[in-house]
Amino acid sequence: MMSKNLEKKYLLPIVILMLVSMMLAMVVFSSARENALAETTEKTEVFGTIYHKSGLVDKPPYSGESQALGKGFNANFNKTESESISLKEGVDFKFTEDTKWYFRAPGADESEQIELNTEVNNFVLAGVYRREVTIIGDACVQKEGAEITTVEYEIKPLAPRDLIKNADNTPKEFKAVVGMKGSDVEFPMGWKVAVEEDRLTEEKLKEAKTIENVKLAFEVPTGDKEVNFDLTEGEVAKKGAVIVKVEAKPTIIFKGEGTQQATLTDNITYNAETNKYTGTVLKRPSNFAKAGYNFSHFTLEGDTETKYSNEVNAPEEGKTFSVDPKAIITFTSNWTPRNDTEYKVKHYRQAINEENGYIPPGIGLVESFKGETDSTVEINITEGTADGKIITIKGFTFDPVKTAEVNKYKGVVSADSKNPLALELYYKRDTYTLAYAKGDDIEGSLPDGSTHKFDVSVTLDSGSSLSKSGYQLVGWKDGLTRVDDKDKIFAPGSSYTIIQPQDENGNKLDTITMTAVFEARKDTPYTVMHCTADGTIIKEEKLQGETDLEIKAVSTVPGYKVIEHEGTIKTGTITADGELVLKLYYEKIDYNITFTVGTSTIETRTYNIDNKFTLPAGPEKEGFTFKGWVINGQTYEAGKEITVKGPMKIEASYSNNSVEVIVGGEDANVILAPEQKTDLSAGAIAGIVIACVVVLAASIFSIVWFGVLKRSFKDMRIKRR
Repeated sequence: MMSKNLEKKYLLPIVILMLVSMMLAMVVFSSARENALAETTEKTEVFGTIYHKSGLVDKPPYSGESQALGKGFNANFNKTESESISLKEGVDFKFTEDTKWYFRAPGADESEQIELNTEVNNFVLAGVYRREVTIIGDACVQKEGAEITTVEYEIKPLAPRDLIKNADNTPKEFKAVVGMKGSDVEFPMGWKVAVEEDRLTEEKLKEAKTIENVKLAFEVPTGDKEVNFDLTEGEVAKKGAVIVKVEAKPTIIFKGEGTQQATLTDNITYNAETNKYTGTVLKRPSNFAKAGYNFSHFTLEGDTETKYSNEVNAPEEGKTFSVDPKAIITFTSNWTPRNDTEYKVKHYRQAINEENGYIPPGIGLVESFKGETDSTVEINITEGTADGKIITIKGFTFDPVKTAEVNKYKGVVSADSKNPLALELYYKRDTYTLAYAKGDDIEGSLPDGSTHKFDVSVTLDSGSSLSKSGYQLVGWKDGLTRVDDKDKIFAPGSSYTIIQPQDENGNKLDTITMTAVFEARKDTPYTVMHCTADGTIIKEEKLQGETDLEIKAVSTVPGYKVIEHEGTIKTGTITADGELVLKLYYEKIDYNITFTVGTSTIETRTYNIDNKFTLPAGPEKEGFTFKGWVINGQTYEAGKEITVKGPMKIEASYSNNSVEVIVGGEDANVILAPEQKTDLSAGAIAGIVIACVVVLAASIFSIVWFGVLKRSFKDMRIKRR
């Protein structure tokens, strides 16, 4: 067993080895995946002949009846001598428009082929049927410059005897119905009841039974039809025997769509006089439905003219039937297409940075329309918005070239909810010129214009080359974008998303014009001079304001009042050069200084602003001691120098037996200039700070001592050694 140290020694190399192995595995997996994807996307070049592939045999046998090929049949294209590719109609290829089927009899060459006078996939004779096809799928691609690609469907000739024999060479069983003639029993083309057969006479079959070894004779067809049979067996091939099973009543089947089927066996009456079976047409079962269609009527197999229906609104003559005796009588449902089947039109917009990329249509770009089921709808892409299905998308223009290239502007209305018709229209992203403009009063050269696609974000020019005295550039306006009913201003150097420009009538324009927006500076200097009447400057104010704004000078000199003077300039407009000067003239205001004792005025003086005077000695008052002069609630001693800031009322203050008395009651003193300080002293602030620190330290100590360390007051005692 390894020691722990040895395990640690090998742990790191093992981890590194595992990580390297994982990385190599991921590289191999990625390479294999790319190769697999490359293989799945490889297309085989197709040209030549695509051969029909039957589910039973390579070539279906001639049956004497018309054979119809449904859409979506399989075919094989021979890629090499040993390899073929399975293709499916409607997925990998389709029949080329405006082409018809050609037919070539067995043994004939291509020069003997004839053009069939039909476009329906209806095959009557044995031989080779050929038609041109167009490659549409992802598995193959039409080889450029190659011959036309065709599909071949071959029906092989059949020996007459094979038509009345089973695969195990036993006689086939054919059905008849009581009431019909033996000669009316249906046999394969060319076979009829032999003349010497006495069990199937011209009389009507009267009872249900099985008749074995019924002799038949084969009549050789005339004309081109004889190519459908192999007559090399000689005269013996003209004789054969079958089994005829006579049934009491026919089985009447009503077919809906697909596997929908209902059988009528009761209430069927045989009329021997007319040799007819009569009855009431089955009412359409509730499960008989066809998506996108309304039920119309039933038709009898072999008779598509007579309409049968037992619906409420059906004609009375169509609610019953009278048919010839037959083992199985089939009524087939007929339907009329609905005109309210929904299909969609999707509008794709070109991506911003990818020329061939398109944005999947979102809300508002997928429209629903109604049309007739299985009818073809096509959008007229040559007349622009003249077709109501081509819409107007801001910043985009309908692109008929791309729409035609994708080729999904027409299609068949489908009632299949899993695969509804969806038409596609494509729109090209518009390109606009972004240009710059300025007013005539703006100096400097404009930035160069540029072209951009709709909805692209661009950086606006800084506008550093433009200027206007007393003004500053605040941004650009496009004249189209508005906020709160005002033009939106985009800052210089900011991001701007290209919009669709248009005139006042809503017509598209080719150019977005960004006009420079300048705003008056708020810091343009101007001067206000405050002078005495003789021109002496009391005060000179250097102020700032908005360029081109008209302003008014404001009196700001205390102790003076504005007077009328010929040099007065009260208002003016701030000029961009900062040279505006306003002037106000003043004279001093006389302030009254009143000294009082009680309610008596003992002296009144007159001073101007900032004059100084000394408080006099207080008048004597018997029984009282003069304490000082009270000015605006504050007591000053006699001899104190006072600076005049406005009118004052100065009151004498006395004391009696340590009781301070202010003679004069509650009259308020007035003083304009002195401002009493209310701030705390430095000592008081320092004391408060120290007290707060002490309280904080004590709080922290208490939390740690009692809360964290779980100690008590006893633990604080000093232990003696």
